[in-house]
Amino acid sequence: MKKKVKTGNIVQLVAALLGVVALLMMFMPGVSWKTVLLGKEVASDGINGFKMMFGGEIGGDFKYELQFNFMAFMSFVFLLVGLAGVILSLLLKGKIGAFLAIGGFLLAGIFFFLYRAVLPMSFKDVTIGSTTISGKDALDAMKELGTTFSLGIGAIMAGILSLLASAASAVATFVIKK
Repeated sequence: MKKKVKTGNIVQLVAALLGVVALLMMFMPGVSWKTVLLGKEVASDGINGFKMMFGGEIGGDFKYELQFNFMAFMSFVFLLVGLAGVILSLLLKGKIGAFLAIGGFLLAGIFFFLYRAVLPMSFKDVTIGSTTISGKDALDAMKELGTTFSLGIGAIMAGILSLLASAASAVATFVIKK
């Protein structure tokens, strides 16, 4: 006897797929920056989501050392909570997994759009030539050099996909009859 696949399960799988694609967007720039001196762009780059979360070193002539950023890490955690919620809602027929999926994806989407705001927490050192500047002074020095930061395409896409995954989980939970 054939088992009928329910529409709610398909929509939850679509939410999971959106969540996985959002996770892959963390390899793209979460924050983009460019430095303009005397009206000419001298440097530009992006900081991918994983480097912003866990730290590392970026740049060429201007080296930026980043440290662990808890707020950026929370977007990753909430995304994993959303994916775990989808799995729970598919395996267990209760609503607790669906609520975890909705909340996890929603919070992940919000936190992705906060990447630009939480960027200052990531900076540890900035090295320009042979001069190293630490902490908040590093960010101030970068601004004095004409460096501007903007939300990167990876964070924008991950935020949109996470919010869509949250909406799909909500539709599967509240609108579609199981």
